[in-house]
Amino acid sequence: MIRRIAFLSDVHGNLTALEAVLRDLDRRGIEEVYFLGDVLGKGPAVHEAVALLRHRCSGAVYGNWDRLVLKAFAGCDGRFGEPYYVQRLTEEDRVWLSALPETLELKLGSRTLLGYHGRFSIDRVVTPMFNNERENVENAMYHFGPHDITVMGDAHHPFILTHQGRFLINTGAVGNPCDSIPQASYLILSDEDGIFNAQLVRVPYDVWGEISRALRTPDLPQLPTYIAETATARYMRSYRAPACNG
Repeated sequence: MIRRIAFLSDVHGNLTALEAVLRDLDRRGIEEVYFLGDVLGKGPAVHEAVALLRHRCSGAVYGNWDRLVLKAFAGCDGRFGEPYYVQRLTEEDRVWLSALPETLELKLGSRTLLGYHGRFSIDRVVTPMFNNERENVENAMYHFGPHDITVMGDAHHPFILTHQGRFLINTGAVGNPCDSIPQASYLILSDEDGIFNAQLVRVPYDVWGEISRALRTPDLPQLPTYIAETATARYMRSYRAPACNG
């Protein structure tokens, strides 16, 4: 018997990319889907993305952007334009986001699996090419204790690392890839009679259609940054100074 599960992360308001990934999951017949945080921020369609994930996912955790936007709802005028995204969430959206846990734990065959976003649980993004010192990698892998498989988002760079029979896997980003490949990224894990398999999947989507959607959205914060990151799949920092701390 084979069990297949998918992990998505970092949609960041990019509805075009999320819809493409969900169509790919439907095509593959994968029904068990988990979301690892950061549905909010950057792109224009935060409510629509939340609605799709609420309907489609078997479980989810919060990301750093999700918590930043909820802080803005509590009165903090944040540095990333969070109040703009707050205004586009319904009360049901906020209730769902506020209730998301920090981690989720599953069993895949005989293996234990832990999923979490990244920051704010750990204090830095870790990839094979960035902050890849042993201490940082082990912190990402074992922060919540030893599990056979640890799955994360946050880095926007998909990767699979192994250490002493355990796996650290990053899904990459659905809506905001930053590895110079402008295609949505997600992860499929499977177990077939004890045989474990991990597959990082890239899904082409209408990048220019998403940019057109952003251009038609009034007052989208950091619009030039979102356009540049969407078009090039490279991270570009151009944020205004923080308006409050915490």
